[in-house]
Amino acid sequence: MQLMKSNSNLFQKPGIFLVTPVLMVCILSGCRWLPSTKRVEGTVPEDTGITADANGLFIRPDVIAAIQVIFTDDESLERSMLREDYSRLSGLLRSAVYDRDWNDSGIMVKMVTPDYVLLLSYTNKDQDRPLEELYIWRESGRVKFRNVWFLLPAEQQPHLYDLMEKYRQEDL
Repeated sequence: MQLMKSNSNLFQKPGIFLVTPVLMVCILSGCRWLPSTKRVEGTVPEDTGITADANGLFIRPDVIAAIQVIFTDDESLERSMLREDYSRLSGLLRSAVYDRDWNDSGIMVKMVTPDYVLLLSYTNKDQDRPLEELYIWRESGRVKFRNVWFLLPAEQQPHLYDLMEKYRQEDL
């Protein structure tokens, strides 16, 4: 009986009815200020067909309108990639791993010219970004897209380089 008496005294105080709703509102709205998932620089909305973030580098070949391959050792060699190679390229790049050392350390890196530059355009023709550039370095096995660095696994590197070198031929 003593327990019931102490609870009834609690509800007889008018301040508890004011404090309780205010406290609940503060708790519920406090979730809004919690840090959300960190968006990595370079993350692209899904509608463009490329996502480049800590989860990896994903290209949807179905939303790519064209890919131009530029060889930086001879910029006069600019070739259009065949549509049939879009899926192969996508699969090879999907194996690339987010480079935590270069992305998350804040260091500045001076790089040599990439070996290949891929110019990608999309079927949805985003007017703000009509072309995207993807850079590939043979020596380090690195790939860069929108300031996000990736490392290509050693076993996948020869396959990607062979695909790129295929476009050095004149008859394609």
